[in-house]
Amino acid sequence: MFKRRNMILTNSILAITSLLSMGAYALENAINETTSTLNEQQSVAVTIYNGDLALVKDTRKLQLNAGVNALALRDVSAQIRPETALLRSLNAPGSLNLLEQNFDFDLLTPAKLLEKYVGKTVGLIKTNPATGAETVEQATVLSANNGVVLRVGNRIETGVSTNRIVYDNVPANLRDRPTLVTQINNKGATDQIIELSYLTGGLGWKADYVAELNSKENMLDLSGWV
Repeated sequence: MFKRRNMILTNSILAITSLLSMGAYALENAINETTSTLNEQQSVAVTIYNGDLALVKDTRKLQLNAGVNALALRDVSAQIRPETALLRSLNAPGSLNLLEQNFDFDLLTPAKLLEKYVGKTVGLIKTNPATGAETVEQATVLSANNGVVLRVGNRIETGVSTNRIVYDNVPANLRDRPTLVTQINNKGATDQIIELSYLTGGLGWKADYVAELNSKENMLDLSGWV
């Protein structure tokens, strides 16, 4: 009985050790993100339907590594329906496998940046009114709802102007433009022409026509504004 328990314990330790090793390997082999902008765009086609719905087909030329890639596709529609997004290779069909996909809808603004730093440390710039000299104090953001609440040393401060707060960096999930973030496995060439298709709202189409009938009423001059 003792030997069996010992064996179970040994197997558990081996399993935990294996998981820790895999985690360490993943950290050591973190995937660098490739960012695609409109500079890589080859073409874009938009089909507009009724009911605030449009189909976008965005073609881009990219350089991808063989194997797993982290790809951030910037400048997608802000009202993209991410569950409808489809990514495929045009020059090497079937070579791309989508592993993970997220839409980063939080855009970089002072309010969003402050919100992301709740519970974290920022720098608070203080100006001496007599000398104009500036000093920086460390502060912890306690809340960013309808204003900012900071813990500075042993005191709590509110009503601090956000342009006097300094940050160490911008969080990875806070983007300056709407971005579709994917993780894909590339089994084909490094030079890929990819097509991203998705449904989106926020696009409309309207046409106005003016018809002019001639004096004989047998011909019509039709002008349209789209």
